[in-house]
Amino acid sequence: MVVLSGERAWCHQQIETLQPYIESALLISQDEIAGIKATSSAQAQQYLGQEIQNVVFDAWSGFGPDAMGAISGTLKAGGLFYLLTPAFDEWPQFDDPEHQRITVPPFDSRDVGRRFIHYVIDELSQCMEIVRYDQQQGVVAASLAEQVSKTQTVSAPYKTDDQRRAVEALIHVVKGHRRRPAVLTADRGRGKSTALALAAYELMQHGYHELVITAPRMSAVDAVFDYFEQYIADAEVKRGQVTWQGARLRFMPPDELLAKSPRVEMVFVDEAASIPASMLEKMVRHHSRIAFATTVHGYEGTGRGFELRFKQTLSELCPQWKAVELYQPIRWAENDPLEQVVNKLLLLDVDVDTIDEPIEVEPSQLHVLRLERDELVRNKALLSQLFALLVNAHYRTRPYDLRQMLDGPNLDI
Repeated sequence: MVVLSGERAWCHQQIETLQPYIESALLISQDEIAGIKATSSAQAQQYLGQEIQNVVFDAWSGFGPDAMGAISGTLKAGGLFYLLTPAFDEWPQFDDPEHQRITVPPFDSRDVGRRFIHYVIDELSQCMEIVRYDQQQGVVAASLAEQVSKTQTVSAPYKTDDQRRAVEALIHVVKGHRRRPAVLTADRGRGKSTALALAAYELMQHGYHELVITAPRMSAVDAVFDYFEQYIADAEVKRGQVTWQGARLRFMPPDELLAKSPRVEMVFVDEAASIPASMLEKMVRHHSRIAFATTVHGYEGTGRGFELRFKQTLSELCPQWKAVELYQPIRWAENDPLEQVVNKLLLLDVDVDTIDEPIEVEPSQLHVLRLERDELVRNKALLSQLFALLVNAHYRTRPYDLRQMLDGPNLDI
């Protein structure tokens, strides 16, 4: 992550200077910068599952935690994530456009707290995994360009042991007993979509001719079709479909898949956590050879619903389903600095401690306390525990809930 903090015009000027070095950048902003077309925070999730070389995230247009969580996971090895912010000592006073999302009657944006931005500033100030340029320090654009021009694109590893295990499990869904689905879970950048492509290609090689892949959006499975285009020379790839030696893998939207219920030999469901659990259940009932893949962190908004509700349903319908998890990164290296920064800022990797046995509690011993939210910003351990509890207890928790929990004028904890 490269943080550029200063006046709006100065931040935009730095990107204009860097434009020759920013290859195929995605800009999250309300304004076009350096000829790069702007994409709003609300549109960020359409890029889930894609791979991007550089990202420019303009906090002058609003600091949206959901958008940051989604977009940061699309960045490829060697890529840079540019975060444009007001000067740190002025940022808390900035009337962030995102305040409108937190405001509810009778409050207005002036009543929205500034704790979340204080928390972000504190984390960024202490973070060793970022590069920071501050207008107040007199950093000139030329020195920044010189530094960025030295950045080399790094090739990510092609195939991991994790992926081999995942591909074997996916193949077994077709070759093994009926009604034994596989559920493939992975954090961002672990090669989940590539594993689906590898499995599909191997099935084609073994004589399976009709395969279907579904996802909330066709763009979510671009990486699957990109694999065939890049590595399988004689594959014929067109939008939403690949054919190879008489075998076919095609994309169908979830509603079309359920409406038509086509006779196919295998169904792959990617980004499954973003599909309603009721639809996933119908897919299981209609197709005896099916595999699900999804990210473990619910920044897409429904990850916990998949964990808490659908897996329970799956156990009832198909008791012998198999779980496979990918741990080793493939889109970037292990201990990736950007991943560490975003996990800290958005508390993406928090979890609650498990309790082995139930604990007897006397109601008379319970105390109800109102937590001071200013204290939460200072007490990071308590904040992490509280947010982990929220993530685990409520299946639609998003990164944005962290900001709303700290700043919502209508909330008490």
